[in-house]
Amino acid sequence: MFFNPQIAYRASIISKSSHFLFTHFDFRLGNQTDILNNFTLAGIIPHELVPSEITYYQKAYKQSLQKKPMANIQLKSYLAIIIAKIIELYATGNYKGEFQPIDTTSNKKMNLPTLQPVFDYIEKHLHQSLRIADLAECVNMSEKYFIYYFKQAVGITPGKYMYQLKMNEARKLLYANLSIAEIAHLLGYPDQYSFSKAFKKYYKIPPSQFV
Repeated sequence: MFFNPQIAYRASIISKSSHFLFTHFDFRLGNQTDILNNFTLAGIIPHELVPSEITYYQKAYKQSLQKKPMANIQLKSYLAIIIAKIIELYATGNYKGEFQPIDTTSNKKMNLPTLQPVFDYIEKHLHQSLRIADLAECVNMSEKYFIYYFKQAVGITPGKYMYQLKMNEARKLLYANLSIAEIAHLLGYPDQYSFSKAFKKYYKIPPSQFV
């Protein structure tokens, strides 16, 4: 199953032999972080459409749990291959998602390029404590209008967007075996306790238990 972000889903199983393996990922092409929103991909993908891709991905996942060398890199690579295959199947008409798609109106697409200086600024200063006023200044908007504009274009508030980026980066740094104190410093948190609180709120578990 391929899910869209920012939409709540509920799933259950009717057989004890069934299980779920959830994988959260970010996908970008150049500076475009919402490239997948241009396709109606969310839905149930028949196994026969991606049999070898799924097999390799599952193998890499098991190796990552065993912390084998290069396993995480292989895992990311096979996930990219699966996504590319799904897009190919979509383009050839062999697959079409049936779940509710994210809004991809022309208004939303037109707004995103205007915010590119903001995205660049956030990425460059992610290690700092960022203020909404500084982001608004990047595009010469008032703070109040910037928050409205950003939410209309991206679908979430700038505060939540920065929070998600920091938590995604925190996950990568934890996998790189950095200490909680080091990660807190790198992501602009005043101390490791503030970072741990934010991390637990996002992932539902403390960073000390994540890896």
